[in-house]
Amino acid sequence: MICLTTVLQRYFNVRCITNVVDNPVFSNAEEQFIHGLTNGKPGTCANLPVLYATVARQLGYPLKLVRSPEHLFARWDDGRAERFNVECTVVGFESLPDEYYLSWPKRADPYVIKAGKMLQSLTPRDELGSFLHQRALCFHDNERYKDAVIASLASCLADSQNALFERASLGFLRSWQHSLRRLLPYRYPALTIRHPVARCLPDRFPVELERSFTQFQVVDDLLHDTELERKGWGQLRCPGKGWPTSVPTEIKIAIERAPMFHPERNTKWSTLRERVCGSPATAN
Repeated sequence: MICLTTVLQRYFNVRCITNVVDNPVFSNAEEQFIHGLTNGKPGTCANLPVLYATVARQLGYPLKLVRSPEHLFARWDDGRAERFNVECTVVGFESLPDEYYLSWPKRADPYVIKAGKMLQSLTPRDELGSFLHQRALCFHDNERYKDAVIASLASCLADSQNALFERASLGFLRSWQHSLRRLLPYRYPALTIRHPVARCLPDRFPVELERSFTQFQVVDDLLHDTELERKGWGQLRCPGKGWPTSVPTEIKIAIERAPMFHPERNTKWSTLRERVCGSPATAN
């Protein structure tokens, strides 16, 4: 590992951004994912261990990824006798004990350690869950709340034992809800949704979470429809104007299949615009 570290840092200029541990920027994808490093940019604890592990595994080294509170590092772990940590954000090679990461870069809460499976060598599915969670954080900080929720729920499906991912999903869902509330007109048609019987998420997820996702997806599509904005929402945002004749006072939607994780979800309401804009009657 000393040789690998030296080669990456000296000959490929792999390096860490100064003070990034104290001031993480989740909105910058190049600082969170490996493409930033391959483009010659300095890295962070989010992508440097991934690069080290990628190169090491090509060489046959048993290098794993390990999470600690607000940090990611690598670990040589052959599953037998040889095991040591590799801190990837420093200059040169440094191996620190697990106890060090209980107080750096952030003091660990016992619940967080257990619920987030901290200081454990990650399996491939755990790694996938971690990457999806990182993707969700990046989306969230770029105010792409719907994408953040989708990525976060996908991280829960990949790493089903990580309770912190589930808690994060609820937080991202609330952010999405708040962003939609800011976009709502002064008045808005009453919306009734008949949810599908078949679920998209496993039973361990609350039904209310899945239904909230479906509801927010419908509202999001409606509010971002340019034709509806021109013919309906723009007028409804003016308190002094009457209710537009082209906009119904109530919208009812029956959904046959939950829109979660399906690329075609945005087309499910393709005929809704015509119903809403074309007639003042209720859209069924």
